Amino acid sequence: MSLNKDTVLLAGLGNLGSKIAQVLNQDTLRVFTPQKRYEKKATVLGKKVFNPSRLDGNPASDFKPKIIILCVKPPSCEQLAINLSPYVHESTLIVSCIAGLTIQTLSSYFGGHINIARIMPNLAVAVQKSNTAYSLHPQACMSVEQQACFFNMLKKMGISYAIPEHLFDIFTAIAGSGIAYIATFIDALVKSAVQEGFSYDLAYPLILDCMQSTASTLQSSTFDSTQKLCDAVSSPGGVTLEGLRILRSSDFQKNIFDTIDASVKKSHSITQNYLRE
Repeated sequence: MSLNKDTVLLAGLGNLGSKIAQVLNQDTLRVFTPQKRYEKKATVLGKKVFNPSRLDGNPASDFKPKIIILCVKPPSCEQLAINLSPYVHESTLIVSCIAGLTIQTLSSYFGGHINIARIMPNLAVAVQKSNTAYSLHPQACMSVEQQACFFNMLKKMGISYAIPEHLFDIFTAIAGSGIAYIATFIDALVKSAVQEGFSYDLAYPLILDCMQSTASTLQSSTFDSTQKLCDAVSSPGGVTLEGLRILRSSDFQKNIFDTIDASVKKSHSITQNYLRE
């Protein structure tokens, strides 16, 4: 195995990790999988597996990955840090995709390491359309090469947002989990169309196109608010207003508020559970 200072090490190959591995299609990427069952998955994805027992005689001190990306569940992170600590050097940039683990907690897991970035992508990374938040340790000091690699990685994922870390729980609920809530709304629209007489094969792509065209219209200069778009579509006594009457009388907006609020609180509770002084 050829290892050098340019190596990017991806730890974890679950749903999100495997999507990131596909986006980061580079020769210097290595995948570290604590569970052997994921080694086959890495091979299927065409990624080279990093196994400490097969360093070909290279001592740990000689292996200095430029970036280590953490994509595991929160309960696994502390043990993962123990496994990876021999390969973390002062200049190593640790990038965490782990929900609920603060930069402070991650730093404590890695013995006070400060060159840490926290990111929160969503599964749209698979099509390079992720909405990804990022925040850096206040004392992080990336090299020019690391900065280029880090921001290029974010660009490959989709659109990135510099977010203060204390807002990560909200971002997780809105963008991380939000695609599941939007998918649930799409599912309801599709099922409604089928109930009214459409075939699923017609309804599904039609609703997806409608969602995309709605987003594109709102992103144009024509409408600067969702309300203006609703007003433009609605005619007095018309079809749209009749449907909106039902939506607005059925606690639709309150249900959305409650959904996001519950998600934010859950994310916050996970954060508090792993918080370290």
